[in-house]
Amino acid sequence: MKEISYRGGLLFVALIIQTSLFPRVCHAYVCPDLILILICIFGLLRGSKKGAGWGLVAGFFQDLMGLNTNIIIKPLLGFLAGSIEGKIYKSNIWLPPVIMFLLSCSAGIINYVVRYELLFNLPWPQSFFNIILPGAFLDSLVCFVLYPILYRIEGRWYRLGLSY
Repeated sequence: MKEISYRGGLLFVALIIQTSLFPRVCHAYVCPDLILILICIFGLLRGSKKGAGWGLVAGFFQDLMGLNTNIIIKPLLGFLAGSIEGKIYKSNIWLPPVIMFLLSCSAGIINYVVRYELLFNLPWPQSFFNIILPGAFLDSLVCFVLYPILYRIEGRWYRLGLSY
């Protein structure tokens, strides 16, 4: 129950910020994907099942808000992030932003293939260098800020016996 309220609350706040604030503040198509960042952090901290599960939930609710391919992409990337969980030191704050950059590039490429290429016919180099790479860089910067905070919260909960 604690996991649902803690992680669900974080994803809900991120969804509200991403759908209401970011369209007004961000430049063109380049803005951080808070949902993807949180899902990847959850996967890195808790494993592939948690990453994929929360990715499925968040992708479903994000698709309800009008964004179409997230129910496919978010669980896949949450699972990939979670599969790395046992292979890195969780206290390392430099590696999660690099992983986030790679996963965000993967999400951008999948989105491009499914959405933009089929619907809008945008040229590949323009989309990659003007939308996907800057978005992935921005996601990794936000991950660099959020990962240590969420890592400390998870560690505190574990030490207090409130881990789930």
